[in-house]
Amino acid sequence: MLYRLSYPGSVVAGGCSLYKPKKELARATTQKLSKRLEMTKFPVHNIPFVLEFSTMQITELRYAIEESTRQLQDVQSKRGQIEKELIERRKETARRVELMMEKSEEIDALQQLGQILQEEMHLSEQLNEELDAERNHEISLLQQRSETASNKAKNLVAEILEVKQRLAETKKQHREGRASVPTIKSKRNQKK
Repeated sequence: MLYRLSYPGSVVAGGCSLYKPKKELARATTQKLSKRLEMTKFPVHNIPFVLEFSTMQITELRYAIEESTRQLQDVQSKRGQIEKELIERRKETARRVELMMEKSEEIDALQQLGQILQEEMHLSEQLNEELDAERNHEISLLQQRSETASNKAKNLVAEILEVKQRLAETKKQHREGRASVPTIKSKRNQKK
């Protein structure tokens, strides 16, 4: 019957674990091994696990500690990577939100311009489809609407340019404001 150490304080024999105090377990193991050795006439000192029973337990514990330490280091490194990735994603999200806020006025103006251009195209198509008799009267109305739409488009383009100019000025003021705020590094240099 073969014995192997499954964890400190227990011996597994043929699939059954036996729970015995260490001294009793060591005595039982030594007696059984001695009987087997007498039968085969091997010297006992050649079998290392009989003499080093506690050393094997220590070795198993060391191995378990090393394995747990390695797993902990793996988890910590993965956590660090995840935290770095999370910080980068937050920065990217903040940058995108800021960009969208800066461009929102321009986007609205462009959408209005697109609607006006669609209306102008629709009016132009209507102008081409009308009959000659009604055309003269409606041409003047459509031309007025077209001119109005063109004027709105021009005004929107002017507003877009004005918004861009204000945006550029705001960015410039923002940069100047950042430059005027002392940083931690400049405060340290002043203290020195």
